[in-house]
Amino acid sequence: MIIKHQTKQLVGGLSSQKEEATMQTHSAKQEALEAIARLPDSVNTEEIMYRLYVLENIRRGQQDAEQGKTTPAEQLLRDIHTW
Repeated sequence: MIIKHQTKQLVGGLSSQKEEATMQTHSAKQEALEAIARLPDSVNTEEIMYRLYVLENIRRGQQDAEQGKTTPAEQLLRDIHTW
């Protein structure tokens, strides 16, 4: 529950279109610096690391989607029912 809340806060704080464009045109280092710069001064190291982790996983997901490396929802539901 805490992680879900943190994820909503972090992802909710993104200006998605601007962040997407930035993530596609800059180096990983530049993306990280820009993401950190947008955080409040009171942020701790754990929150910084978590923000970078979330952004990286969003980037990977977008990349996978662009390359067609996705699983249809119907297949996911069938897989879940076999657990």
